[in-house]
Amino acid sequence: MRRAAVLFSLLGILACDGGLEPPPPVEPGFSGVVHFTQGTWPSADSLAQIQLWIFASQNVPHDSASIVNGILVAPFTIYLYPSLSVSLPKGIDSLSYTFHVPAATYQYVGVLQHYGTDLTISSFEVVGVYQNAENPGIPRPVAVNEFETSSGIDMYVDFHHPPPQPF
Repeated sequence: MRRAAVLFSLLGILACDGGLEPPPPVEPGFSGVVHFTQGTWPSADSLAQIQLWIFASQNVPHDSASIVNGILVAPFTIYLYPSLSVSLPKGIDSLSYTFHVPAATYQYVGVLQHYGTDLTISSFEVVGVYQNAENPGIPRPVAVNEFETSSGIDMYVDFHHPPPQPF
């Protein structure tokens, strides 16, 4: 009898799948697809001079100082994907992404293009934006909650027809 009880206890322990454990934490952020309009990519020689990032800004920057400070000075208010030193791939049709950012409301989310190496306002251009469907070109805020990755944050990039610039 004792052997049977020990055997059943052992089988019970081995059969446990951790059902009462909390789920693994989810990093806050958002995901979606960036679609690049066919035939609008800059020429191959220009592409070497360009960096592209997905950005998430807690406010709408109005000058180069706002951009530089938001990206480089803590507390950060502008985040770049994949990172400041790594550009998005170039010459592609679309890109699926997951962008992990701190929980906050991001007033301005889009695709940022940077020409050359200087950090002047003329070297940056927003080439795509997560926009309000009723008001095209107007940024649509993205709320990021703790332990949640929001999906469906899709953007469209047309290098020949960029959205209105905030700066």
